[in-house]
Amino acid sequence: MNSETWVLKLHLDDIGLSSDRWISITPNKFGSNKSPAANRKVPLIKLLVSKSSDEQQEFVSEYSVIQSLLRQRKTSSKNKNIPLFFSGHDSRAKLRQSNISRVIKRLLNALSGDETIVTYNLRHSCISRMQCLFHCEQLQKIIEKGELKEILPYDYSDCLSIKEMLSTQNKRDTYWAIASFSGHSNPEVTFNSY
Repeated sequence: MNSETWVLKLHLDDIGLSSDRWISITPNKFGSNKSPAANRKVPLIKLLVSKSSDEQQEFVSEYSVIQSLLRQRKTSSKNKNIPLFFSGHDSRAKLRQSNISRVIKRLLNALSGDETIVTYNLRHSCISRMQCLFHCEQLQKIIEKGELKEILPYDYSDCLSIKEMLSTQNKRDTYWAIASFSGHSNPEVTFNSY
């Protein structure tokens, strides 16, 4: 399943209202997952913002507006099984993948100057960064010097916190946790894909 596909099939109840904003990725009437392993939860806020970031306060205030709108939409909607992102004025019609893919591809191409980048590159980048994050103890000195900021925009304590949070979903080992985060059935699938 493409990255944008699972985003498009999210419905209102897939977004938690807790401060960490866990997103549940599960099959629903808007789409299915490739396998049962793709059913997972992702801690949105923890992954988006470093608690030590200068931009955190700005992000939190912007996000509080989004949070208010989401809460308002959840409480005013009789049907919680409607798409989070919908097309036009029809809140029951999900956006079309081709439209989203086209917009994201254009943005990525404009930002990078590279015409070969596609939305799936974001997933590859994310999984590679997760591998660095899960090895943060070995990379501690480099992280603390800020030499990995382009790859890991978190401080060392954030890395540990995110690693712990994601490791609770699969306690076997680091590579099983990364596979679980990726929605893969095992680490071999992850390594063969990335």
